[in-house]
Amino acid sequence: MKQTSQTNPDNKPNQTPKRRSFQAQSSSEKTDESGYQGLPLKYRPIAGLCQRDPLDYEAHPYPSMQQFAEFLALRINTPRTRHSYYRQMRLVHEFCQTDPATLSEAQYRDYILHVKTIKHWNSKTIRQAAASGRLFFMEMMEREDWRIFSQIRTKDAEDLPAVLTRQQVIGLLESIRLRRYRIPIKLIYCCGLRVSECLSLTIHDIRGDEGKLWIRNGKGRKDRMVPISTTMVEDLRNYWKVHRHPLLLFPNVGRGPCSKDKIARRMHEATRPMPISCLQRLMVSARKELNIPVCTVHTLRHSFATHLVEAGASLHTRCSAATCHVRQTGTPPSHMAVAVIDVLRRFLPAFLRGKPALGKAQRRAVWAITHCRTAVMGGHLRACDDGCSREFRFHSCNHRACPQCGKQATAEWVERELGKRVGAPYFMVTFTLPEELRALFFNLAAKQVYDVFFAAASSALSDTLANPRWLGAKTSGFTMILHTWNQRLLFHPHLHCIVPGAGIDAQGNVVTVKSAKYLVLQEALMEIFRARLRDKIAALGKDLALPQIDDGVWRKEWGVHLKPFGTGESAIKYLGAYVCRTAIGDSRIIGIDGDNVTFRWKDRANGDAQQTDTIHGVEFVRRYLRHVLPRGMRAIRYYGFCHPAAKVKRERIAFHTGRPLLIGALANPLAKPKPVHACPCCGKEMKIIARILPPWLQGRAPPRKKRRCA
Repeated sequence: MKQTSQTNPDNKPNQTPKRRSFQAQSSSEKTDESGYQGLPLKYRPIAGLCQRDPLDYEAHPYPSMQQFAEFLALRINTPRTRHSYYRQMRLVHEFCQTDPATLSEAQYRDYILHVKTIKHWNSKTIRQAAASGRLFFMEMMEREDWRIFSQIRTKDAEDLPAVLTRQQVIGLLESIRLRRYRIPIKLIYCCGLRVSECLSLTIHDIRGDEGKLWIRNGKGRKDRMVPISTTMVEDLRNYWKVHRHPLLLFPNVGRGPCSKDKIARRMHEATRPMPISCLQRLMVSARKELNIPVCTVHTLRHSFATHLVEAGASLHTRCSAATCHVRQTGTPPSHMAVAVIDVLRRFLPAFLRGKPALGKAQRRAVWAITHCRTAVMGGHLRACDDGCSREFRFHSCNHRACPQCGKQATAEWVERELGKRVGAPYFMVTFTLPEELRALFFNLAAKQVYDVFFAAASSALSDTLANPRWLGAKTSGFTMILHTWNQRLLFHPHLHCIVPGAGIDAQGNVVTVKSAKYLVLQEALMEIFRARLRDKIAALGKDLALPQIDDGVWRKEWGVHLKPFGTGESAIKYLGAYVCRTAIGDSRIIGIDGDNVTFRWKDRANGDAQQTDTIHGVEFVRRYLRHVLPRGMRAIRYYGFCHPAAKVKRERIAFHTGRPLLIGALANPLAKPKPVHACPCCGKEMKIIARILPPWLQGRAPPRKKRRCA
């Protein structure tokens, strides 16, 4: 087809570039609805990762293009892919000078022949054009009778990628004089990164003490971890001290004066990372200067993998783990420690695609785990008084089911409970429900069933302790902690009770147990607990619809166990590990192999022998979320003199059982000073100078004044 040329006021034809058909224009220009040249399009990467979403364009040449942009937004998740598909249809529009929706199959065939035989597009670009046309014509326009897309055949050249030698890489790094370009090029080679992954790194992605580099939202929107040397970490730290950006590692320099101070100031105030085109142009000029083969920045990634193999590294383990060429699943390397949060974020999307029946509490836990310590939660910026160092950190979700949170709260609870101890011997009593009753917790009345479980266990324990045959304490005290899991993450509800062997009898005297190894009769406690729970479940079944229970469960022996724990310190520390946290810790995760997760567990029946389980990642997520408690459920409950409000009774019992009574200033110890964040440069305290609230906590606009009717 013959293309028309536009003229300017001087009657000189405009010379359009051959390779780039669409040019970005400023938004101040008028948009021409009948043509392409007047549209304010911006084909620029955003934050070094993706390109502008076609749905955000200010105008479209035809309604069908607007419809196609919306169709791509529903069909494709990645903005960069949406941009590429939309751009292919814009090229069709420019070639045919008409609305693509009005084209016939013969006209579109002429366009494909033009780009293949005259433009000489490569195979990947032709396949992209065909995929875009298939979405536009066959799926959106519903032209299912078109046969052109089944006729398009392309084949890639099977050439080996270019690989640089070690001497060429060294010469390349030495030829780059500016450090802001040399450091990212060196990091790409040392860690085998993609250029977009390198430039989008933040200061929180580097874990120098662990020798790891966290790659977030890489190819396919998958995370992974790669090893990094201490020398490279030191180079990155020294480079960051030049600009001290609160978040980005490679901020954009921008344009302006070239003095070092002004460049550092612009980098510190940058809002976007360095564009990819800077490093690509640098590689073009460097290879011409050094007379090396045609290569790009991605060639350094291939060179790193090749040099590892030449050095004797195993192709299956080292090369694939370091560069992730073989493993495109985004999982961390097998020789690196894997955390529970890594497993959950890795398999949560696949779990949610199955459309599981989740309650409100579980959905809230999924949201918290997914967004913990990300920009969605907001953050704060710290700086020292001299301004030599700044540090930005995202906020935590503080959800009980999140494996990243709860460490500080657990430590505080343990310290608080250790300070509340009395001088009597301590015992741990465990109430376990039989398997036939566990179906009661799989319905909408789960919270009421948990409350009944607590009420039956607490009343049985307090009445047994009040029996004169054993402790004889009318006022006893204990702390109950609910666990719903076993070592294999299966549903196993049970209550751990920390019971001090002391109390106050009916005459008001302090009594203690006769033996540090005996509290009450275990069989009597089991029978009372079983009878109380049966009566309470029967009463609850009158108001709520509960599953049918086999009557034989009330005649079997239940799991009620008593164990002495000396001063109670070991029991408090043991249970404290799961007070503000949940089912499994990071130390038990062995690794991820494809779609499977391997973790270790203790076989209680065989003397705590170490065993390992390998299950599917989706099953791991399902087991983990099963232990999320209903909303408003309190997993820790205090009874008797162990309640925080019973301080007078607790101090009296502690004094009569041998613990010293603190009076005056000693009774109120000084509050612990808050942890001080020291500056890594000058050592001074870093204070919070700015806070970024998450979008869902930002204040609303003031309400408008109500109009009064006349």
